[in-house]
Amino acid sequence: LDARSARGRLVDVAAPGSGVYALGEADDTPPIAVSGTSYAAPHAVGVAGLLASFDPGRQLTAGDLKRHIVDGARAGGLTADGYPVLNAYESLRL
Repeated sequence: LDARSARGRLVDVAAPGSGVYALGEADDTPPIAVSGTSYAAPHAVGVAGLLASFDPGRQLTAGDLKRHIVDGARAGGLTADGYPVLNAYESLRL
């Protein structure tokens, strides 16, 4: 987890937030490693979008998406702090 990441009993899932590679501002700039909670949120939203689009006929609710994401993370590994790690593959398998 990034040093600025939330911790405690309200955290359901940890997403990559440290050393995330992002594109530079110019076309010829190589990717750079960045950190912060702003880089973790798009990963979680991306998994939610992937789940929603995987089987559009199911029309998953927000609660369904959260359950798939949290249960998928629990099926994967844990961070050093003991939080389940976001895992798109396991979330899709549920």
